[in-house]
Amino acid sequence: MTVSHLKKKDQLILIAHIDQSIVIQHLERIKISTKFFIDPHYFFFLKKVFINTLCVMHIDNKNQIQVIVINVYSKKIIINPFDQLVIIDCRIPKKIKCKESSLLSHSKRGNHCFGSTGI
Repeated sequence: MTVSHLKKKDQLILIAHIDQSIVIQHLERIKISTKFFIDPHYFFFLKKVFINTLCVMHIDNKNQIQVIVINVYSKKIIINPFDQLVIIDCRIPKKIKCKESSLLSHSKRGNHCFGSTGI
């Protein structure tokens, strides 16, 4: 799955694409594939984590999002195939046009005001 079909703002649930259940012991870490590929020009934000532990998002050299799960608790964690891992927000970056100016006296924010950027 890729983000080529996304709207300007979409929420996606990433699931564990693994063949068998994984047991993560205390202070052990494991990288879990999501089989989700993201365009490097998109922004994504971690919205919610379904696993009660530390999760780190990782993008590999093929632009696949992977979730690194680190068990910081004393009891073991079991992740089953196709378990929900995280929810992410994907955003398409906005195109910004800049116009060079030597005088920023008038803008949509007002004339000669603090924060007048010349937009």
